[in-house]
Amino acid sequence: MQLVEANDAVSLSSLDAEIKDLEKSLTNYEKRRSNLLEALELGEFKKDEVLDRLNKNKRLRHDDELKLQDLKKLRDNMTNFTDAKLKLNQLYDQIIENLKNCPLEVKRLALDALDIKVYASTEHVEVQGVIPLELPTTGQTSGCLSGDAYNYSIPFTFSV
Repeated sequence: MQLVEANDAVSLSSLDAEIKDLEKSLTNYEKRRSNLLEALELGEFKKDEVLDRLNKNKRLRHDDELKLQDLKKLRDNMTNFTDAKLKLNQLYDQIIENLKNCPLEVKRLALDALDIKVYASTEHVEVQGVIPLELPTTGQTSGCLSGDAYNYSIPFTFSV
């Protein structure tokens, strides 16, 4: 787990470095454009040659802008994923602590709510289930007509 977190930190820092490089490159495109327009005004190059370079500059800038957008989205997704892993770890710790101190009947209800299925062979073990976002209750409430139902769940699968 620590190796994954270290790898994520390295990936985020390399993404940040690449984003900074692209942002710097984008400012350079504007300088190149200005220089080319100035060269065109001064008549130092043929008009077609300057226009070709301006078009190439525009295309490269557009490609870098798209790449920058993608990298920013990727960085945001990685950050959100890291936050979700932290929250999931906190939830896991809380669930384990709560299960240690509860009666056997509550433990049975929790396992039923998770709907755990285990598939095993000599090469592979797979655990499947769901994490209910609203836990089942033993009594009826006004928001839930059935006491054994929950509204939302997150399916999960672990393979070993």
